[in-house]
Amino acid sequence: MEAKTSPFDKKYEIRFAKYEEIEEIMRFIEDHWKKGHILARNRDFFEYEMVVDGKVNFVIAKDKETGMIHGMHGFLMASKNMDKFDTWGSIWKVIPGAMGLLGLEIVKRLKRYTNTRAFLSIGANPQTTVPIIRKIERFDDVGKMQHFYCLANRSDYCVAKVGHFEPFVENRDYQVQVIPFKNFRELNRLYDFSCSADAFPYKDAWYISHRYFEHPVYTYQVYGLSEGEKVQALLFCREQEYGGVKVLRIVDYMGRPQLFGGISAFLKAGLEKYEYIDFYCYGFDTSYVRQAGMIELQDGDTNIIPNYFAPYVAENIDIWVGTPHGKAVFFKADGDQDRPN
Repeated sequence: MEAKTSPFDKKYEIRFAKYEEIEEIMRFIEDHWKKGHILARNRDFFEYEMVVDGKVNFVIAKDKETGMIHGMHGFLMASKNMDKFDTWGSIWKVIPGAMGLLGLEIVKRLKRYTNTRAFLSIGANPQTTVPIIRKIERFDDVGKMQHFYCLANRSDYCVAKVGHFEPFVENRDYQVQVIPFKNFRELNRLYDFSCSADAFPYKDAWYISHRYFEHPVYTYQVYGLSEGEKVQALLFCREQEYGGVKVLRIVDYMGRPQLFGGISAFLKAGLEKYEYIDFYCYGFDTSYVRQAGMIELQDGDTNIIPNYFAPYVAENIDIWVGTPHGKAVFFKADGDQDRPN
């Protein structure tokens, strides 16, 4: 018995993009997503972020008559482990005049084609995408990431806008060792990735090496956290400069969450150099973040801890996330949220 052909299949060829279609995808991003976007103008960066082992991480819908792309959805891999293969969505766009519900059909095909364990949303637009993933996709858990920070004690601020100053209070009762790693080889020697085997999403050694040590634009600071001889957690940070002033952004965390509560001395030392240190998270046990001495930015807060720097925007920015299975943990560098412009 022949398989039924859907209306989408009659009009479109919906499939993984081919390597030789990269320039076409880049033009689509330029014309229909955002002019000057880094994935539209920088082929090398496109290949770094969206091509793995020669395969392009976009599902596209091509009109069979014209051969033009009418829609696409990118995805980013958290690992190469197919038993725990979790992905984050990236650029998702359908052109005006395309067949109705084509965008949702592309998402459906993407999940099926990749056989992803969890297709996670980060950076969702609260006016457009969030209602879709709540009502149509029926994600179990949708919400805003919590934004934590600690301020250096200064007479004036260049990056942050400070309506009320709350001094950083070091927690001297619990301290862990913070060990800098120069390269992935050092990390791989000292950190047992089985410590993160149950993490959701699951990030493997390939991901950590590729994402933080091989990044072609950003330089990340990577630290091991230890209470004794064994490194049991990893902390990932990135310096951000604006107006000659530096801030430090904690962008990812792996391993035992309890050890985050012991980085108070690390934060205190950092505030000698940085105007502030911030940390976005969702699904993480924030009692450890507060134990380390960080405070949470509140809705309507008179303090502004910017998220956008290229260009700089003096606003507090909410980052919305969603997961179909619950219990997922999100950090700032997940998906495409710490991507250069």
